[in-house]
Amino acid sequence: CAREWRGLRHYKQVLSEALDKINADFGVQIVFIPMQYPEDVKAAEKIAVHMKSRAILLNDEYTTSELLSITGNLDMLISIRLHALIFAGVMDVPMIGLSYDPKVDRFLNSIGEKTAGNLENVTAGKIMRQFIDKWQNKEEIRVINRQRLAELRALASSNAEMALDVLQKN
Repeated sequence: CAREWRGLRHYKQVLSEALDKINADFGVQIVFIPMQYPEDVKAAEKIAVHMKSRAILLNDEYTTSELLSITGNLDMLISIRLHALIFAGVMDVPMIGLSYDPKVDRFLNSIGEKTAGNLENVTAGKIMRQFIDKWQNKEEIRVINRQRLAELRALASSNAEMALDVLQKN
């Protein structure tokens, strides 16, 4: 899941290089998913144009349910979009996040993950190292992510209950 960010170009070239290597080394089909239509389609096109391998660009506006379904059918997600990373977590899909904002770092940290870098300093090597590690351990990662997300849901529920208690006492 790609996005534009402050006119930066570096990360697009890095992504095209990493995606080509992933396609060549692992024989996977690269699919670009637009979380925000049509902006993300344009960002994906700018990455795909530099790729040697053929990528599929989904070019439509999808509902949340459709995006969850698409995400759930992936083997791995590489994303700049926070909501795509959250969807991957919910759907037990191993993920690689590229940070453009501290909220991406906070989410990934909350589930025990680290970014592959931010949009200004990410390298194809960093993406590849995470990809290889996660690809080789994807079933374990699915189980771990499922457990971590369950813990986050429990914390969120607990926080909501505490808030209700405070409101009811006032």
